[in-house]
Amino acid sequence: MNAATAFAVLLAVSGPITTPTTTKSVQSGSTPFAQKVDRKQSGISFVYFGARDCPSCRQFVNGYAWRVKQAGDRSGFNYVRKEVNRLDAILDDGSFGSYDRLQKAAMRKAGIDAVPLFAVIRDGKLVAAKAGRWKEMMNLAASMSDLPAAP
Repeated sequence: MNAATAFAVLLAVSGPITTPTTTKSVQSGSTPFAQKVDRKQSGISFVYFGARDCPSCRQFVNGYAWRVKQAGDRSGFNYVRKEVNRLDAILDDGSFGSYDRLQKAAMRKAGIDAVPLFAVIRDGKLVAAKAGRWKEMMNLAASMSDLPAAP
């Protein structure tokens, strides 16, 4: 029996296969950065700012972003990815859309005008920002959420 036949038999016996979803339905909040989601959340978001042509940003997105998403699912914080196409556009006004003011504030707080930049916000207010320190920001977001921190 080949794999396709085995799958068809499994499907016929057990019914359709469904996977649990953790889709986050983001709606407008009272402030530019506030988010409400359709599952239990703490009002905490981990925000990644980067550029598609930035090698360090690509390293985070391709190698570590999944860990942040997984920690967010377990601990109850949102993961938000905001990127521009080119590294030379990170300082341009409006480059991060509705997150532009947050990105500028995060750069001031981190004392740097570079990416990758990671920020933690609570109920629309910037709590912390660090350049290149994703794990520290992930742990902060997890510790601030209403749910237990990820292992």
